[in-house]
Amino acid sequence: MITSKAVSKEEEQDMKVFVTGAAGFIGKHLVRHLAQITSVVCLIHKETTSEKDIEMLRSLGCEIVFGDITQGSEAMTNVMRGCTHAVHLAGMYCFSATEEELDKINVDGAVNVANAALELGIHLVHYGTVAEFGLQIGIFTEASPHGKKICAYGASKARGSKLIRRLRDLHGLKVTIIYPGPVLGEGDHNISADYIDAITTSPWRGGMLGQTYRHSVHTWLHVHDASDAGIGALMNRRTIGREYLVGGHMLSFEQFNQLIARIWFGQERLRRPWLQWSRGITIMAYIFVWVAYLLGTKPLWRLTPDSDRVMRFGFAFNGSRARQELLGGMPYREIESALVDYKDDHCSVCSRL
Repeated sequence: MITSKAVSKEEEQDMKVFVTGAAGFIGKHLVRHLAQITSVVCLIHKETTSEKDIEMLRSLGCEIVFGDITQGSEAMTNVMRGCTHAVHLAGMYCFSATEEELDKINVDGAVNVANAALELGIHLVHYGTVAEFGLQIGIFTEASPHGKKICAYGASKARGSKLIRRLRDLHGLKVTIIYPGPVLGEGDHNISADYIDAITTSPWRGGMLGQTYRHSVHTWLHVHDASDAGIGALMNRRTIGREYLVGGHMLSFEQFNQLIARIWFGQERLRRPWLQWSRGITIMAYIFVWVAYLLGTKPLWRLTPDSDRVMRFGFAFNGSRARQELLGGMPYREIESALVDYKDDHCSVCSRL
């Protein structure tokens, strides 16, 4: 964990950091590190957070407050009062939700938190997503213009970030915006975890997915670096007003699959399936969404046209600015380490079932 010299040890002790999304994938890791150096207040949405997660946060010494980021700016101001900093991680990460469902949390909720931070005059670290940058050709940076929308989730997060930048530019909101690449590691239950599970447990499904996306390139990120980037932003006043793409390992899915083969099976590469039908996955995505709509369930494999486009087009970016300014110049952790952590955690969970 990186602590910038911009904040003294005395100032660290006086900090009180308000965190949304503390029970989420990145949030748990961030709070676990942050609670070691300063006071932490976690906003918990009781209906969607397990008692186990609440007790885990309490065991770290965190103060728990119950609320909902969609309740309005005034409600957020009331629960954030007394805090010196804020980290906004809560969001709807879903490739099958409607635009209205996504915007309620990713736009309205984010703006409520930002307005409260502005009202209280505190530094906000806002987590966006690399998907906000849309379709990009080649390697891009923070300065690259946003491209054509790839998925509704990314577009929703982009609308939220745009309004937050407006509060920064017009009203002086003290904010640092972080755009993580695909995050991997212990506790992952997102689309990356679905892909890994498919590759390692279902030769037919995993083979189709692995071959369909093998040439797509993403800039991957260890979850510990995703959380440390937020802490680095909190601890360095010079990051206020800046935006960062966070990720350090550009890998194609073929290279990613080779890591999986080595870690799970001790092989150099996965066996190629007899069926290699690239467009089949796209057709299946539309069918799965249609069937899910009729049955009132989630799409099979969580495969949708949006998730298909995200994996197919990829996000290859340069995350060196975040490495220098948020992670103190330290190299990004190896993705192989994140996959080992995920495997160990996944196996331990399965053994307890």
